[in-house]
Amino acid sequence: MKLSPALALLSLLLLSACVSPQRQEDYQTYIKYYKVTPPTDMTTQSCRGYGCRIIDTVTLKPREWKYITTPVRSAPADAAQERERLRWVMARFETTIGAITGTSEDWPGTYLNIGDYQQDCADESVNTTLYMLMLQNQGLLRYHKVGRPAGRFPPHLTGVLIETATGKAWALDSWFHYSGVPAEVVPVSEWQASWHPEKEDLRPEQVTPPKRW
Repeated sequence: MKLSPALALLSLLLLSACVSPQRQEDYQTYIKYYKVTPPTDMTTQSCRGYGCRIIDTVTLKPREWKYITTPVRSAPADAAQERERLRWVMARFETTIGAITGTSEDWPGTYLNIGDYQQDCADESVNTTLYMLMLQNQGLLRYHKVGRPAGRFPPHLTGVLIETATGKAWALDSWFHYSGVPAEVVPVSEWQASWHPEKEDLRPEQVTPPKRW
């Protein structure tokens, strides 16, 4: 029996990997659920294809790592400045790794485009966690530590940073925009109250990085 477009979409939504695992005690449990491993040195895994259906392993070259981490190589003045810089670091991770894995063509959201090189919120939340772990392992997170990804309803997931001085949780969400656009960062409590950016389909050419970090 051929499904109507509406039923087909409903089926996709029900099967979507943007449904949080039932138990997420910490980021280790979370990434294990998606069958990925923590990064080591300059090597990380990266998810695509919805729900980490496809997992690539990427080893960054020194020049790529230097480009990605330039915004956080010099110490930020405070936690707020670090979060702002990490938005751009996420964009650089996406640009650099996307050129290797093909995910540079990822569209915002989940169902505006489909295919092996698209990413849903599960892919994005896992990747954010892995990329931030790379920074943490290298001592480049000075005011934050990697937290357990958060979920909300309607089903959506995001990577999380914990501000070490206060314990406050911050959503670091790259799902709303095209690949290579700075991630959004907001308090998890606000994000879980159905927060969305004013403009959700920004493209890389529409954003201008700071002249100095």
